[in-house]
Formats: sequence, structure tokens, C-alpha cells
Amino acid sequence: MFEHREKRCFSYEDGFFIAIFLYFAFQSFYFALRIAPGIFPDETTHFGLAQVFAKHLIPVNSPATYRYGLVTHVPTLYYFLMGRLLALDPFPGSGLIYLRCINVVLGLTGFYFAWRWFRTISRSAAARILFLLLLANTLMYSFLAGAVSYDNLTNLLAVVTLYGLTAYAQNGKVGQFLLFTAALLAGCLSKTSFLPYAFALALAAAAVMITRNRAGKKNKEIHLFRNPFSARSHLLPVVLVVLLLTGNVVLYGGNLIRYHHLVPGAMQILTEDQAMQNRIFARDRITDLYRRGKISWEQAVGMLPLIRNRGDRASAYYGLEISVREKRHPTQRKDRLTYAFIWSKRMLSLIHGIAAHRMMQKEGYALTPYILLWLLLLGRMTRRIRESDLAGWAIPLVLLSAFYILILMQVVNYNSYLKTSSLYTAVQGRYLFPVIVPIYGLMAHYLTDGLPRYVRWGAVLIIGAGMIYAGFPWFLSHAGPEWFIS
Repeated sequence: MFEHREKRCFSYEDGFFIAIFLYFAFQSFYFALRIAPGIFPDETTHFGLAQVFAKHLIPVNSPATYRYGLVTHVPTLYYFLMGRLLALDPFPGSGLIYLRCINVVLGLTGFYFAWRWFRTISRSAAARILFLLLLANTLMYSFLAGAVSYDNLTNLLAVVTLYGLTAYAQNGKVGQFLLFTAALLAGCLSKTSFLPYAFALALAAAAVMITRNRAGKKNKEIHLFRNPFSARSHLLPVVLVVLLLTGNVVLYGGNLIRYHHLVPGAMQILTEDQAMQNRIFARDRITDLYRRGKISWEQAVGMLPLIRNRGDRASAYYGLEISVREKRHPTQRKDRLTYAFIWSKRMLSLIHGIAAHRMMQKEGYALTPYILLWLLLLGRMTRRIRESDLAGWAIPLVLLSAFYILILMQVVNYNSYLKTSSLYTAVQGRYLFPVIVPIYGLMAHYLTDGLPRYVRWGAVLIIGAGMIYAGFPWFLSHAGPEWFIS
């Protein structure tokens, strides 16, 4: 529908891809089938909303939904899709495991498109295999793929968007551009954190189209769209794009007109009592009221039982304790640069460990190899970025990744730190996954580029073996029985 596939011979690299793909699939299905309910991040909420959408095609906010937060005026594409699939569950009573397996399929599809994307810009087999090894053995990435989570759809659409744009830039096909556009619009309807990523890629798409248009004026063989538009072959993609565009206009345009925000706050839609039934809102609301002096310590502690989830209740109590210390002994906030170092180390520990309703962080010696790997990447990329450009995509990928990281770090997380005094509030490794594919593409390229053949493959072997050992086997050696379905 979106592209014409070219025939190619099976190679040893395809064999490596199949082996690594199957290993990633094994990990993800293992997590989906074995991890106990209540451990995956926010899975209770995601599954609950999927159940709501399974019963109602277009649900409204009601007593049955308050505990899950808003179901209107927010991106709900993931819940709509999961709800439709849950309604078709062929095994009644197994809804959670069924949807977990559906999410594994999303993760595997994203893994496949990641490989397709990197293959379009990298000429090095060693780099391409290292890229697969990095992605397949990032523990939180494979762990999350086994969960019911809207992050899985968001991550899939992020990599499909990147692939579509890269392929269009190379061949100018209408189908690739429609694939890019559809994935971009669908991502915006899946999660609000996709919006900065979509903005950056929309700018990149505009730059690509301007470049192709200018090149076409000098070379008549280059066109803005290489293959002519065909009503028969492109009708369904165009209809899909129109539907997704309409959904975005209705959602975000309607919110801006009515609430003056892209996404309204819970109390712009619900009463405070209704909103307080949601565990996340209640946690943040109680700590915020105490921090601003609106309620006393006794009142704040007395409100904690409103938070049903034990982990969120403990998190709220911890936030109250921080506020007490700040009132008694105010501390100077860390500057943005210092915070960046703290944030980066924390992110690494949560990307290569597990951050869920149970924690399994990598710290100390277990974290050191990852820090060294990233420092090596920065050093080699600084030296070689002008000499080796990944088919012209090196600098755009750096800008895309840096833009998204800076928004997350300095706008979202740092402002949260200034407000709460907590360094790690809302700092989650999985929030970086929309750009983990371009980051790993850069890493695989610059850690192997320019090296002699045997050194290059030696680096792939050493880094790959280290990633494998420190991934799934490391989890199995550290997870107790409380992690698993009994």
C-alpha cells in the first residue's frame, strides 16, 4: 500500500537479524507471560481504559472512568485500538495477557521498522548488527514491550515516522511520504509527549521537501514526488491521513478554542472530587496543596488514603517529607548544567535497568560500562561527524535527538524539580524511547566507523556480548519471586 518492495537476496546479515529479532521476541513474550499484574508501569490504568473502550466505542467521563483520569479531550488512539481488540478477545478471562501479547506485536513491528530504517542510511554491516544488538538488549525497552502500555504504540509510530521520512528523502515516493504523514498524525493522537518529536520531524520533512524542490530545478530527474499519484494505489493511505488529520484538528483545535490549552487539566473538565479519584492526580494534588500552604500536614496525611495505589501513596508521602524539609531548611536549587549530569546518570540507570512499580536500577560498577560507552560515542562523534555523515542524516539525527532530550530534561523534568524539590520526579527511562532508535543509530555508526575491519567486528563482538549479558540474563539473576505470576 505504502511502498513497492524491491527483491533482494538473503544474506548473512538477514540471518543475524532473524536471530536477534527472535531473541528480542523471546524476551518480550517472557515478560508478557510471566510478570505479575501491578508491576509494569501504569499497566492497571492502561488496561482499565482499554476495558472502558471495549464496552463503549466513544466513552465519556463518568464514575466508572474517574479513577483512570480523563477519557475525553486527550489522545486516546491507543485505548481505542486496544478496546476494539479486547472486544474480539477469543479467550474470555485472559484479557490482560491477551493485550500484553498484542503489545509485544507492536514492539516487534517497531523493532523491524528500526532495522529497515537503519539499513537505508548505513552502509556498514557491522554497524547495522551492532544497532540491532543495542536495541534488543536494552532491558527497559524489551521489558516495556511485554506490557499493556501506550508507550508501545508511541514508540512504534516514532520509528515508522522516521523510516517514512528517510525513505521519502532518498526516493521521493508518494507512498513513503504518506506513511510518514500517517504515522506522524497517529502519534499525536496516541500520547502528548509525541508532540515535540512530531514538531521536530515536521520541520525536517519541510527541509527535505524544500531541498528536493530546489534540486529538481537543477536536475529534471529529481521531483518532489518521484512516482505519480495513483488514485487506485494511494486511495486508502490518503483516506487514512485525512481521518487522522481530522482527529488532530478536532482534538487539539477544539481544546485550544475551548480550554486555551492543547490538553486541558483534569479540573477543567471534572470537579475536584471527581479528579481526586485518579491516583496520579490525587498524589500530585495533595503534595501541591501542602507545598503552597493550602492544607496542613495533618490534613495532607489524612488525604493520603484517597490514593488507592500503595506505590503512589508512598510517593506522595515522600513528596510531603521533601516539602517539610524545604520549609524548615530551604536548599538552593541545582543549576541546569549540574541537573543535566544528574539527570543523564539517572536516565542511563533506568534505561538499562527497570523502572516500574518495582525498581531494578543499575548503579555503581553495573552502570559504569554504559557511561563509558556514551562518553566514547560523544568523543568519536565529535571527531568524525563531518567526515562520516550517515548518508547526510548524521546532523539531523543529532538535532532531533538533542531537541527531544532537551525538552524532556530542561523543560519538563527540570521545571518539575524546581516545583517539587525532588530530583527524580517523573524521570523515567522509557520517556526517551521515542528517540532511542536514532540515538542507537548514531552510536552504532560512530563506534564502528573508520576502524580497521577486524577492530570494527571486535568492537561489535565485545559491545554486543556485554549488552546481552547485562540485559535479560542480568534481570533473571536479580528478580525475586515477587516479580512473577505465581
